[in-house]
Amino acid sequence: MFRKVLIANRGAIACRIIRTLRRLNVASVAVYSDVDRHALHVAQADEAVLIGPVPAAQSYLNPLTIIAAARHTAAEAIHPGYGFLSENADFAAACEDAGLTFLGPTPSQLRTFGLKHTARDIARRAGVPLLPGSGLLADALQAVAAAARCGYPVILKSTAGGGGIGMRVCHSPQELAEHFAVVARLGAAHFGQAGVYLERFITRAPRRGATLRRWRRAGYRAWRAGLFGTAAPSEGHRRNSRTWILAGGSESAVGRRSASGPGRPL
Repeated sequence: MFRKVLIANRGAIACRIIRTLRRLNVASVAVYSDVDRHALHVAQADEAVLIGPVPAAQSYLNPLTIIAAARHTAAEAIHPGYGFLSENADFAAACEDAGLTFLGPTPSQLRTFGLKHTARDIARRAGVPLLPGSGLLADALQAVAAAARCGYPVILKSTAGGGGIGMRVCHSPQELAEHFAVVARLGAAHFGQAGVYLERFITRAPRRGATLRRWRRAGYRAWRAGLFGTAAPSEGHRRNSRTWILAGGSESAVGRRSASGPGRPL
Protein backbone atom coordinates (compact mmCIF):
# COMPACT_ATOMS: atom_id res chain seq x y z
CA MET A 1 0.00 0.00 0.00
CA PHE A 2 1.26 3.49 -0.80
CA ARG A 3 1.73 6.07 1.94
CA LYS A 4 1.10 9.11 -0.28
CA VAL A 5 -0.53 9.56 -3.70
CA LEU A 6 -0.61 12.66 -5.89
CA ILE A 7 -3.79 13.22 -7.91
CA ALA A 8 -3.09 14.68 -11.35
CA ASN A 9 -6.61 15.99 -11.83
CA ARG A 10 -9.10 18.47 -10.44
CA GLY A 11 -12.68 19.02 -9.30
CA ALA A 12 -15.11 16.21 -8.52
CA ILE A 13 -12.75 13.58 -9.95
CA ALA A 14 -9.98 14.56 -7.53
CA CYS A 15 -12.43 14.80 -4.60
CA ARG A 16 -13.64 11.24 -5.15
CA ILE A 17 -10.06 9.95 -5.21
CA ILE A 18 -9.19 11.91 -2.07
CA ARG A 19 -12.15 10.36 -0.21
CA THR A 20 -11.06 6.87 -1.23
CA LEU A 21 -7.44 7.50 -0.20
CA ARG A 22 -8.64 8.77 3.17
CA ARG A 23 -10.61 5.57 3.75
CA LEU A 24 -7.43 3.63 2.98
CA ASN A 25 -5.35 5.82 5.31
CA VAL A 26 -3.26 7.06 2.40
CA ALA A 27 -2.20 10.72 2.31
CA SER A 28 -3.34 12.75 -0.70
CA VAL A 29 -1.64 15.51 -2.68
CA ALA A 30 -3.74 17.80 -4.85
CA VAL A 31 -2.45 19.89 -7.73
CA TYR A 32 -4.09 23.09 -8.93
CA SER A 33 -3.81 25.93 -11.41
CA ASP A 34 -4.16 29.61 -10.49
CA VAL A 35 -7.92 29.57 -11.03
CA ASP A 36 -8.39 26.51 -8.78
CA ARG A 37 -6.51 27.68 -5.68
CA HIS A 38 -9.80 27.87 -3.71
CA ALA A 39 -11.34 24.74 -5.27
CA LEU A 40 -12.82 21.99 -3.08
CA HIS A 41 -10.25 19.34 -4.05
CA VAL A 42 -7.47 21.67 -2.88
CA ALA A 43 -9.16 22.19 0.48
CA GLN A 44 -9.87 18.47 1.00
CA ALA A 45 -6.38 17.12 0.19
CA ASP A 46 -3.71 16.67 2.84
CA GLU A 47 -1.31 18.74 0.71
CA ALA A 48 -1.70 20.90 -2.38
CA VAL A 49 0.80 22.18 -4.95
CA LEU A 50 0.39 25.00 -7.47
CA ILE A 51 1.40 23.68 -10.90
CA GLY A 52 0.83 26.63 -13.20
CA PRO A 53 -1.47 29.22 -14.78
CA VAL A 54 -5.05 28.74 -15.98
CA PRO A 55 -4.46 27.15 -19.45
CA ALA A 56 -4.53 23.36 -19.03
CA ALA A 57 -1.52 22.97 -21.35
CA GLN A 58 0.54 24.90 -18.79
CA SER A 59 -0.81 23.13 -15.70
CA TYR A 60 -2.89 19.93 -15.73
CA LEU A 61 -1.41 18.83 -19.08
CA ASN A 62 2.19 19.61 -18.11
CA PRO A 63 3.90 16.33 -17.15
CA LEU A 64 7.09 18.00 -15.91
CA THR A 65 5.40 20.17 -13.29
CA ILE A 66 3.19 17.30 -12.09
CA ILE A 67 6.13 14.94 -11.66
CA ALA A 68 8.10 17.72 -9.95
CA ALA A 69 5.18 18.20 -7.53
CA ALA A 70 5.16 14.47 -6.76
CA ARG A 71 8.88 14.50 -6.03
CA HIS A 72 8.62 17.66 -3.92
CA THR A 73 5.92 16.13 -1.71
CA ALA A 74 7.51 12.65 -1.59
CA ALA A 75 4.47 11.04 -3.21
CA GLU A 76 5.03 7.44 -4.26
CA ALA A 77 2.36 7.21 -6.93
CA ILE A 78 0.33 9.39 -9.28
CA HIS A 79 -3.38 8.83 -9.87
CA PRO A 80 -4.38 10.52 -13.16
CA GLY A 81 -8.16 10.28 -12.72
CA TYR A 82 -9.69 10.45 -16.19
CA GLY A 83 -9.21 12.94 -18.98
CA PHE A 84 -6.13 15.18 -18.96
CA LEU A 85 -3.03 12.92 -18.89
CA SER A 86 -4.80 9.69 -17.91
CA GLU A 87 -4.33 8.11 -21.35
CA ASN A 88 -1.00 9.71 -22.22
CA ALA A 89 1.60 6.99 -22.75
CA ASP A 90 4.53 9.43 -22.55
CA PHE A 91 3.33 10.65 -19.16
CA ALA A 92 3.00 7.09 -17.85
CA ALA A 93 6.54 6.35 -19.07
CA ALA A 94 7.85 9.57 -17.49
CA CYS A 95 6.34 8.53 -14.14
CA GLU A 96 8.11 5.17 -14.32
CA ASP A 97 11.39 6.85 -15.27
CA ALA A 98 11.02 9.11 -12.23
CA GLY A 99 10.51 6.12 -9.93
CA LEU A 100 6.80 6.85 -9.45
CA THR A 101 3.96 4.37 -9.84
CA PHE A 102 1.44 5.42 -12.47
CA LEU A 103 -1.94 4.18 -11.23
CA GLY A 104 -3.19 3.13 -14.62
CA PRO A 105 -2.21 1.05 -17.64
CA THR A 106 1.38 0.59 -18.74
CA PRO A 107 2.83 2.88 -21.43
CA SER A 108 2.66 0.06 -23.97
CA GLN A 109 -1.00 -0.59 -23.13
CA LEU A 110 -1.81 3.09 -23.50
CA ARG A 111 -0.09 3.23 -26.87
CA THR A 112 -2.18 0.26 -27.95
CA PHE A 113 -5.56 1.20 -26.49
CA GLY A 114 -5.20 4.83 -25.42
CA LEU A 115 -6.33 6.15 -28.79
CA LYS A 116 -9.87 5.10 -29.64
CA HIS A 117 -9.33 4.72 -33.38
CA THR A 118 -6.49 2.21 -32.83
CA ALA A 119 -8.55 0.41 -30.16
CA ARG A 120 -11.34 0.05 -32.73
CA ASP A 121 -8.88 -1.48 -35.18
CA ILE A 122 -7.65 -4.02 -32.60
CA ALA A 123 -11.23 -4.97 -31.71
CA ARG A 124 -12.14 -5.32 -35.40
CA ARG A 125 -9.17 -7.63 -36.04
CA ALA A 126 -10.21 -9.70 -33.00
CA GLY A 127 -13.67 -10.20 -34.50
CA VAL A 128 -15.56 -8.00 -32.03
CA PRO A 129 -18.70 -6.46 -33.59
CA LEU A 130 -18.40 -2.69 -33.99
CA LEU A 131 -20.59 0.17 -35.03
CA PRO A 132 -19.82 1.44 -38.54
CA GLY A 133 -17.10 4.04 -38.26
CA SER A 134 -13.86 5.45 -39.60
CA GLY A 135 -10.19 5.54 -38.89
CA LEU A 136 -8.40 8.79 -38.10
CA LEU A 137 -9.77 11.61 -40.26
CA ALA A 138 -7.49 14.18 -41.88
CA ASP A 139 -10.10 16.91 -42.35
CA ALA A 140 -13.80 17.71 -42.59
CA LEU A 141 -14.03 16.61 -46.23
CA GLN A 142 -12.76 13.15 -45.30
CA ALA A 143 -15.25 13.08 -42.41
CA VAL A 144 -18.16 13.87 -44.73
CA ALA A 145 -17.12 11.04 -47.06
CA ALA A 146 -16.85 8.59 -44.13
CA ALA A 147 -20.26 9.64 -42.79
CA ALA A 148 -21.82 9.02 -46.19
CA ARG A 149 -20.59 5.40 -45.96
CA CYS A 150 -21.74 4.95 -42.33
CA GLY A 151 -25.08 6.74 -42.54
CA TYR A 152 -26.35 9.60 -40.39
CA PRO A 153 -26.53 10.44 -37.57
CA VAL A 154 -22.86 10.06 -36.67
CA ILE A 155 -20.84 11.12 -33.66
CA LEU A 156 -17.50 12.87 -34.05
CA LYS A 157 -15.06 11.88 -31.32
CA SER A 158 -11.63 12.95 -30.18
CA THR A 159 -9.46 9.85 -30.45
CA ALA A 160 -7.76 10.69 -27.14
CA GLY A 161 -8.99 11.31 -23.62
CA GLY A 162 -12.40 10.62 -22.15
CA GLY A 163 -15.11 12.01 -19.94
CA GLY A 164 -17.34 12.88 -22.87
CA ILE A 165 -15.07 15.76 -23.90
CA GLY A 166 -14.61 16.25 -27.64
CA MET A 167 -17.81 14.56 -28.85
CA ARG A 168 -20.43 16.03 -31.21
CA VAL A 169 -23.48 14.33 -32.73
CA CYS A 170 -24.01 15.34 -36.37
CA HIS A 171 -27.16 14.82 -38.45
CA SER A 172 -25.95 16.29 -41.74
CA PRO A 173 -22.80 17.08 -43.75
CA GLN A 174 -23.23 20.73 -42.76
CA GLU A 175 -23.17 19.92 -39.04
CA LEU A 176 -20.21 17.61 -39.58
CA ALA A 177 -18.20 20.32 -41.32
CA GLU A 178 -19.15 22.80 -38.61
CA HIS A 179 -18.18 20.57 -35.66
CA PHE A 180 -15.01 18.95 -37.01
CA ALA A 181 -12.67 21.81 -36.06
CA VAL A 182 -14.39 22.14 -32.66
CA VAL A 183 -13.77 18.49 -31.76
CA ALA A 184 -10.16 18.67 -32.96
CA ARG A 185 -9.60 21.82 -30.90
CA LEU A 186 -11.13 20.28 -27.76
CA GLY A 187 -8.96 17.18 -28.12
CA ALA A 188 -5.81 19.26 -28.50
CA ALA A 189 -6.70 21.53 -25.57
CA HIS A 190 -7.74 18.81 -23.10
CA PHE A 191 -5.61 15.82 -24.13
CA GLY A 192 -2.77 17.18 -26.26
CA GLN A 193 -4.04 15.15 -29.25
CA ALA A 194 -6.15 16.66 -32.04
CA GLY A 195 -7.02 13.39 -33.82
CA VAL A 196 -10.70 12.88 -34.77
CA TYR A 197 -12.71 9.87 -35.96
CA LEU A 198 -16.42 9.11 -36.23
CA GLU A 199 -18.93 6.34 -35.57
CA ARG A 200 -22.59 5.77 -36.33
CA PHE A 201 -24.63 7.32 -33.52
CA ILE A 202 -27.29 5.10 -31.95
CA THR A 203 -30.29 7.26 -31.08
CA ARG A 204 -32.17 4.49 -29.28
CA ALA A 205 -30.45 1.31 -28.15
CA PRO A 206 -32.56 -1.86 -27.90
CA ARG A 207 -33.60 -2.80 -24.36
CA ARG A 208 -32.25 -6.32 -24.78
CA GLY A 209 -28.72 -4.90 -24.91
CA ALA A 210 -28.31 -5.07 -21.13
CA THR A 211 -24.81 -5.67 -19.79
CA LEU A 212 -23.77 -9.24 -19.10
CA ARG A 213 -21.12 -8.38 -16.54
CA ARG A 214 -23.09 -6.12 -14.23
CA TRP A 215 -22.98 -8.79 -11.55
CA ARG A 216 -19.20 -8.76 -11.69
CA ARG A 217 -18.41 -5.16 -12.37
CA ALA A 218 -20.42 -1.98 -12.02
CA GLY A 219 -19.56 -0.33 -15.33
CA TYR A 220 -19.62 3.41 -15.85
CA ARG A 221 -23.02 5.04 -16.18
CA ALA A 222 -23.97 6.10 -19.66
CA TRP A 223 -23.91 9.88 -19.45
CA ARG A 224 -23.55 13.04 -21.49
CA ALA A 225 -22.88 11.97 -25.08
CA GLY A 226 -23.48 8.27 -24.47
CA LEU A 227 -20.54 6.62 -22.72
CA PHE A 228 -21.14 2.92 -22.31
CA GLY A 229 -20.14 0.42 -19.59
CA THR A 230 -16.81 -1.27 -20.13
CA ALA A 231 -16.60 -4.91 -21.26
CA ALA A 232 -20.37 -5.02 -21.59
CA PRO A 233 -21.42 -7.10 -24.63
CA SER A 234 -25.13 -7.13 -25.41
CA GLU A 235 -27.24 -10.17 -26.17
CA GLY A 236 -27.18 -9.03 -29.77
CA HIS A 237 -23.49 -9.92 -30.07
CA ARG A 238 -22.52 -13.14 -31.76
CA ARG A 239 -21.92 -15.96 -29.29
CA ASN A 240 -18.21 -16.29 -30.12
CA SER A 241 -17.54 -12.57 -29.53
CA ARG A 242 -19.43 -12.62 -26.19
CA THR A 243 -17.40 -15.64 -25.12
CA TRP A 244 -14.14 -13.90 -26.12
CA ILE A 245 -14.96 -10.77 -24.10
CA LEU A 246 -16.30 -12.58 -21.03
CA ALA A 247 -13.32 -14.93 -20.99
CA GLY A 248 -10.99 -11.94 -20.75
CA GLY A 249 -9.91 -11.82 -24.38
CA SER A 250 -10.02 -8.02 -24.34
CA GLU A 251 -7.70 -8.02 -21.32
CA SER A 252 -5.25 -10.67 -22.53
CA ALA A 253 -4.99 -8.96 -25.92
CA VAL A 254 -3.33 -5.99 -24.27
CA GLY A 255 -1.64 -7.74 -21.29
CA ARG A 256 -3.70 -6.41 -18.40
CA ARG A 257 -2.06 -5.65 -15.06
CA SER A 258 -2.94 -3.74 -11.89
CA ALA A 259 -0.86 -1.62 -9.54
CA SER A 260 -1.02 -4.36 -6.91
CA GLY A 261 0.20 -7.07 -9.25
CA PRO A 262 -1.00 -9.15 -12.23
CA GLY A 263 -4.57 -10.36 -11.91
CA ARG A 264 -5.28 -8.60 -8.62
CA PRO A 265 -7.57 -5.58 -8.24
CA LEU A 266 -6.29 -2.13 -7.33
